[in-house]
Amino acid sequence: MATDKPPSQKIKEILAEACDQRGRYYKNFYSFGFRFEADDTSAVSDFRHFSDIMRALKFPKPRELVLEAKSKSPGWDLSDMIRSIANEVDKADGRSLIIGHYAGHGELDIDGELCFSATRDSPRKIRYDRELTMFRDVEQWLNTDVVLILDSCYSCTALRGWDATSRSVEVVCAVGASQKAFGSSRQDKKHTFTSRLADLVAQHAGNPDISSICFGELVEDIRAQSNPERMPEYSLEIGSTAIRIPIRKSQPTIPPHLRHQQSSSSLGSGVRTIQPTLYMRAIFTVHLNSEIPNSAEIRQLLEWIQTLDTSIGLDLTGVYHTESTTLMFEAPFGLWQRLKGIRNFARVCETQGGNLLQDMIRTASVLH
Repeated sequence: MATDKPPSQKIKEILAEACDQRGRYYKNFYSFGFRFEADDTSAVSDFRHFSDIMRALKFPKPRELVLEAKSKSPGWDLSDMIRSIANEVDKADGRSLIIGHYAGHGELDIDGELCFSATRDSPRKIRYDRELTMFRDVEQWLNTDVVLILDSCYSCTALRGWDATSRSVEVVCAVGASQKAFGSSRQDKKHTFTSRLADLVAQHAGNPDISSICFGELVEDIRAQSNPERMPEYSLEIGSTAIRIPIRKSQPTIPPHLRHQQSSSSLGSGVRTIQPTLYMRAIFTVHLNSEIPNSAEIRQLLEWIQTLDTSIGLDLTGVYHTESTTLMFEAPFGLWQRLKGIRNFARVCETQGGNLLQDMIRTASVLH
């Protein structure tokens, strides 16, 4: 007779998947971008930035779908392109990785669902939950991982529960579900979320010490330098392991729009310098139902956490007896991004530094 796993064992499995830093081997690579012909947000420039990202990662040239102003059903046009990719993936051998991109207007409809449109007043829209969520279909996209980059207002609306599928579908968003992506200044419009991603990917591709990228970590870097009103987000819609994309090394070609006359970066001249990444951490809790702090299962979980490689950066900072047991953790923000939305996991805060308590205690002892 099968018995349910204790909550601590399930938490261990979730944390183990989130901490897994091994990259999968991909044999096939696909990418696409779509935008509206009548767009007024400079989306055409963002497709160029997206193409730069694909070039840096040595993907094939991305397919570009320009949704014509005269089209009466832009959602069908997008579905047709995705189905054509699905047909190619179905015929391919080995594991496949697809990266998709949208730039332009985003809004919430009367049902609170994310929609894309050419302009704010456009009557024809594409609903995210009708077209792009087809990537969640496990049977149709078996052995295929997907990254969706959404550079629009209100772009991050996805939360999910953890499941045991071997697939991963990631959504990388310019802003949170209640935020607008576009500022009014010329600087805001020039340095879009996609362009900032392109800058980071180009720098990573040109760094001989970096062998792969993870979009969750790139979002962590951008959040450290972002306006609080426009904070990018990352979410795992399907799966529990972040997608790690290998950087296939050769002499990298820096896209023309990233070239600069002078650079203090260790990459040498030719790359526009990004400010050094600030130290982004997340504080979060995990609530374990029906277990007490001194149980054998909890002790085994704590022992396992202590065996993790220190480079992962997951620290258990507290164990509390509430109705059952609550664990408090500190971790890199990118790791938390893989866990958010999972039942019993709750964020406390994010910070650009560590715990200040010990420093404050030492300072107080010196003063007295």
